[in-house]
Amino acid sequence: MAVFVRVFYHYHCRGRELIPEGPAIICAPHSSLIDPVLVAVAMGIKQKMNFMAKKELMKHRVVGWTLRKLGAFFVARGTADVTAVKTTIKHLRDGHKVLIFPEGKRTDEADYSAAKNGAVRIAARTGVPIIPVYIPRNKRFFRRTELIIGQSYFIQKPGPEDDQGDYYAQCSQELMRKLEELGR
Repeated sequence: MAVFVRVFYHYHCRGRELIPEGPAIICAPHSSLIDPVLVAVAMGIKQKMNFMAKKELMKHRVVGWTLRKLGAFFVARGTADVTAVKTTIKHLRDGHKVLIFPEGKRTDEADYSAAKNGAVRIAARTGVPIIPVYIPRNKRFFRRTELIIGQSYFIQKPGPEDDQGDYYAQCSQELMRKLEELGR
């Protein structure tokens, strides 16, 4: 897979030295079906990485089978999918990294206010760091594609006086700001 990415996307990655050992949640903007592959190549062969994929992809036998083999687990979008959350936590407890696209879907434009709160909630609950990874939205075959891995950071649990919804919304917006800054 890495050869495909290097040949067709003239792939380059900065910041690999910032990848922490152990479990972490990897967060990146999502604009293309190739994004999970680009992030997996950035993490390297030694990192065990899993990722969420929309449940609708399971319906396609070959696609669903391939995604499972690549480490995907499926999430029912638009619902509070408890099974997907439990699966994420299990992978993290097993020492793996989990890729979550904070927007919850592919987006054409940088809409940094569209982030969902799932990634930051799980990071706070499990105590694992978030690794921000910038992926350019305008990827094209045979053009240079550069991923930038940022400094990992932790999300604190909200205090008893905090409104959890507001707190996690602010954390999600901060995550998206970090992704935007990496792309500058």
